[in-house]
Amino acid sequence: RWVFDNFPRWRGALAFDGTSYIETQNKTGALFSELSKNSAGKPVLNPTGSSSMTLEMQLFLPAIANNEQVVCQMMSGSSQGFSVNLLTTASISSCTAQFSVVSGSAHMSVPVTLVKGAYNHVAFIFNRENGVPYLEAYLNSEPVAESRTRVGFDDMDIDGSSFLIGSGTAITVGSSTLTPQSRLSGSIDEFRFFHSVRTARQQALYAAKSIFSTSDLVLYYRFNEPPPPIATTISDAINGVVL
Repeated sequence: RWVFDNFPRWRGALAFDGTSYIETQNKTGALFSELSKNSAGKPVLNPTGSSSMTLEMQLFLPAIANNEQVVCQMMSGSSQGFSVNLLTTASISSCTAQFSVVSGSAHMSVPVTLVKGAYNHVAFIFNRENGVPYLEAYLNSEPVAESRTRVGFDDMDIDGSSFLIGSGTAITVGSSTLTPQSRLSGSIDEFRFFHSVRTARQQALYAAKSIFSTSDLVLYYRFNEPPPPIATTISDAINGVVL
């Protein structure tokens, strides 16, 4: 009991202040090959072939107006890749987050309305399980939106790109181009990147607790380190695990 009571414990999140961001290289064992379970240095984040994708996180946004921002993104140019963007709004109570996937002229997007001043458990899914792909958005483990169109996608040409959290570049979705005006202002906890479709039950079961390594979990940021944070205010990938 004495040992347990005196063992350091920390539950936290990573705050993005509008200048900070995280860059994760798309290579297994990119930073610490001797610690990686796979040190081959091969691309692992791009969902190729028939792989689906789920981006899941706890996202807190301050109760202030926001301009165009990127929550997370993996892009090559403006027409290859995927991005989660916050759309500009003067509202201090809510805003729209849009998940977009583009590959040349093919594109899909799905929105979800987030509450400001509170944590939102969100999941964005690129679903390839049932034929022609489509997008889904979940809020607090409940399905809230699905892309209006289902589009056949070739593999995205993004293997040479890094995965960014809190920063990004422009993405062209059809006739519209979303261009970030600043880096992210907000906090993220328990960021997970799967090459699978996470069901509502799976999301709810692990929404408030850490998870363990599985074959479909390709990137995991717990963001639970004690201060000072391991992930700093510069481009950093130390507190993440590319599996």
